[in-house]
Amino acid sequence: TAAVNYYHFTVEILSRLEYVNQLAEADGIPILVDEEVRMYSQLEQLLKVINLNREVIYVPSGIRIRVKLLIQPSMNTWMPFNVKSREMFQISDNLMAKSGLENIRLHAKKYIKKQTMKKIFISRTKSNALRVANESAITRLFSAAGFEIVFAETLSYIEQIELFSNAKCIVGASGAALTNILYCHPGTVVGCIVPKEYDFWIYSTMAYLLGCNLLFANPDIIYRGTCIGEDKYEMSEKQCEKYIEEILKMCM
Repeated sequence: TAAVNYYHFTVEILSRLEYVNQLAEADGIPILVDEEVRMYSQLEQLLKVINLNREVIYVPSGIRIRVKLLIQPSMNTWMPFNVKSREMFQISDNLMAKSGLENIRLHAKKYIKKQTMKKIFISRTKSNALRVANESAITRLFSAAGFEIVFAETLSYIEQIELFSNAKCIVGASGAALTNILYCHPGTVVGCIVPKEYDFWIYSTMAYLLGCNLLFANPDIIYRGTCIGEDKYEMSEKQCEKYIEEILKMCM
């Protein structure tokens, strides 16, 4: 479900909670959350930071809840969840309200650190969904160029806020870890590795709204799965070296 995906839970679900907080009739009303969220410590930490002392009722899968009053804010971001068809996705699916991003930053701001010249590369080698097939090869190139190699899934939610807000440059394959652009300072350079044919611009939309500068890398697709989330792609070392050169120029 969307509730156990870091991007969807943050940007599509919790970013709307602040709208509810502004409603007088919502005072004291608890919030309903999928019980699966409790399986991931980062998501529980995220919920505690964004939630303003409302009671949380965790709902098990398949269970219906009868309520007297239900408040469900309208969607403020539009992105299909787990696109199954390559024909479905289009640029207009990459829309979001700036206010939603500001809602998250509002509650996370006490953990946002001062920016330094730190450069980080987000590795997915500890993930079950490795997208860049030759990531170990390109990781060595980024490391040689002065990038710290990080594994977002090993960090707490607070540690992710601190790391991303501290960085001047962040690069990674398209994935939920780039949700942490939310905590970057304006002017931060962000690199997103994703095939251009997907028309997947959600992180560049986020970067634009937050005043960050994003540079795409267009890798070659070497394996096509049943949906784009299963695809594998590669960057040649020559392509990667040129990309690193370009992104470092943006950091100057």
